[in-house]
Amino acid sequence: MSVREIFGERLEELIAEKASNEDFSKELLANILGVKLVVVYEYLEKKYLPSFEHAILLADCFHCSLNFLFGQSDEYLPQKFTSAKPFSECLKKILQERGLTRYKLKKETSISRKSIDDWFHGVCNPSIDNLIILAEYFDCTMDDLVGREN
Repeated sequence: MSVREIFGERLEELIAEKASNEDFSKELLANILGVKLVVVYEYLEKKYLPSFEHAILLADCFHCSLNFLFGQSDEYLPQKFTSAKPFSECLKKILQERGLTRYKLKKETSISRKSIDDWFHGVCNPSIDNLIILAEYFDCTMDDLVGREN
C-alpha cells in the first residue's frame, strides 16, 4: 500500500474517531488547515499527500505522530507534541551531530542538491516523501526530524 493510501485511510479513521467523541467534522478540519473542504476530500480520496506544514497541523490536531499518520508506524499513542522547529535548524543540527555534509546526504539518497540546499537555507520544506526518505536515512522518526517533541 502506498503512503498516500495509508495516509487517506488513517485520516478517515482519525476524523471518525474524533467526531465520535466531540463536535468535529471535515469542515472544521478544513478550517484548522486553512484550506477548502475539497482539499480534505482529496486527502481522503488518496489523491494527494499534505504539505509539510499541513502534515504537522494534522498530527497536532489528532495528537499523533507523523510516523503513524503516514504509515511508518502502526502504533497510535495519543500524545501532545511541542511545536515543530524550523526544518532548516533541524537539518543543520542532525547533519552536525552525525558529522555529515549536504554533499554526502545527496550522494547517499535520491534527493537533489538543490532541494537539500533549499531546506538547509530555509527556502522551503521537504515533501512528505522526502521527509520519509530523510527519516529512514537518519534512522529517526519524522517527528524527531522536524523538531516535534513529546
